[in-house]
Amino acid sequence: MKLLKNGLSLFNKLFFGYLILSAIMILPCVVSIYSLSHLERFATSVAKHDFELSKTIEQLKAIPPSMEAEGRRLVTLYKEDAYQSLVSLIQDFKDSLISVQRDGPKEINPIVHDIELNLDKLEKLASIANASLPKSSPPEITPIEAQRENEVKAIISSIMTELHDLEKGAQKAISLRFSTISSLSSQARKITIFVLAVAFIFFVFFTAWFLYRYIKKPIDHLRHGTEIVGQGYFDQPITIESRDELGKLAEAFNNMAIRLKELDKLKSDFIGMVSHGLKTPLTSMMEAAKLLSEP
Repeated sequence: MKLLKNGLSLFNKLFFGYLILSAIMILPCVVSIYSLSHLERFATSVAKHDFELSKTIEQLKAIPPSMEAEGRRLVTLYKEDAYQSLVSLIQDFKDSLISVQRDGPKEINPIVHDIELNLDKLEKLASIANASLPKSSPPEITPIEAQRENEVKAIISSIMTELHDLEKGAQKAISLRFSTISSLSSQARKITIFVLAVAFIFFVFFTAWFLYRYIKKPIDHLRHGTEIVGQGYFDQPITIESRDELGKLAEAFNNMAIRLKELDKLKSDFIGMVSHGLKTPLTSMMEAAKLLSEP
């Protein structure tokens, strides 16, 4: 209650002003820092995701040579285990391809579709070759075997080409994501710097405004008031509405001016009384001297 009655002191005004200003500055700074932290976590997640995608594509590139070898064993050497190995490789390839399609960009979907078509062709060719396995391998490669071998090579070559295109598309998407994240990170840093700059400007502006409003302006009023009182004008009080230290000083100065005015009035009255008291005997003496000087 005493604080409300007497008003805030200069220190309290400065303290609460900086407290409010700090709250205003801290909020956008916290938001900016949180955004940067969230962006950093997102970038880490994307980098991990892209690494896994690249790793899966590398694993895919290692499967076609094995599929080609098993396909040749099936269509030319008639190895009974070649069909199961080839089907298993195709299934593993499809599973990895599904993972790439799920985690990769949408731009690679047509390439994935073409690879799936070639895998279906290879699987169908393997089924036909497996269904026509002879009891013993012929001494020489027949035209049908040569044709199937060429088909296997063509399919594997097409798959390898499409895998190369798939890798290029994925790398392009990864580069685009990295560029986007870098751009967002740069923008977030610029926003943070801008917020800090604005906060600093507000800090400087508030300090200058506070010094002018609550210190320089009242002091100028006090200086002007002392000049007026020094000239003998005691009936012009200093008007300072604040109740801080300078306001109390102005109030004390006004009380002093009132007291000086009262003392000046007492002095004037005293001088008037003394003058009147001295003037009356002198007048009587002058009249008596005048009478004595007459014949």
